[in-house]
Amino acid sequence: MTRDLAPWHPEKVFLVREEFHRNQEDEHLALIAALMVAARFCDAVENRSRVAAILADSKYIGLPQSLLRKALVGPYPLGHDREVDATDLIAYHHDGANCPTSVKARWVVDQILGNGLSQGMPRPTEDVLRNWFRMDVFQQAAEIMQQHFQLN
Repeated sequence: MTRDLAPWHPEKVFLVREEFHRNQEDEHLALIAALMVAARFCDAVENRSRVAAILADSKYIGLPQSLLRKALVGPYPLGHDREVDATDLIAYHHDGANCPTSVKARWVVDQILGNGLSQGMPRPTEDVLRNWFRMDVFQQAAEIMQQHFQLN
């Protein structure tokens, strides 16, 4: 499992250009808040079968629902007649999975640079990383989520 190779590595990253945040801050914060709500929904084990059904639709992943359920609920086949419970294989929200930390920022940048995906890009400083993975924006979106969806 990738979590065994690189614990708490980011699986997906939502990035926008600085000008988008500056010119459309309300929309940006609303998008992040909506992603937070969706992550909470997906994190709840009781919702995983429904998530599998949604993703099975051809306009999304389009794989058989039974296969997606194995990945989201389990049992997840490891091969050689071994299986594991899948309810904690993917962290959508819990344990700060979405917090934009400098450790996650560094991991993403190291992957980009280490795999040659950005020719000539200098290694960013910690200040630059904090500007890319902004905790203040994340916290503003979390406040919107709390207010609008009355979640804790």
